[in-house]
Amino acid sequence: MLADMAQADVEIFALTVRKERRRIEDTPEHYAILVCELLSMCWNTHLNVALSLDRHFTSSLQIAAVNTSIYHQWPRQGLLSITHVDSQRSPLVQLADFVAGSVYSSYKANDQMVGLIEPRLEAVVEDWPHIKARWMHRWQ
Repeated sequence: MLADMAQADVEIFALTVRKERRRIEDTPEHYAILVCELLSMCWNTHLNVALSLDRHFTSSLQIAAVNTSIYHQWPRQGLLSITHVDSQRSPLVQLADFVAGSVYSSYKANDQMVGLIEPRLEAVVEDWPHIKARWMHRWQ
């Protein structure tokens, strides 16, 4: 799979979050922060995006909170469409999960398979407290 991706005309963006042995509370706000942190890597060059997110939350209020937070950060000159999908039924989300697993394995187990897509990969490693503080400051 990674070898095929290496040959494709794609850009891959990955965010690895160091939690420092702390659990990140599972809230719409935190989910939106992580999505925005990842999207900020590409939104200046890819202004028009159709984003498929794993249907992490089921409540329409929670989904609206996630969407609103993301939309408020999206560059004004761009166009963003967000859908929340069942990852078991979305091959694109499954592919993203596969890449995320490969990136994770490269850090956790020193697995070198992610090297196949390295020319196409822009990866960032950041501490959760820094990510959260940066976005909370922007949202105030």
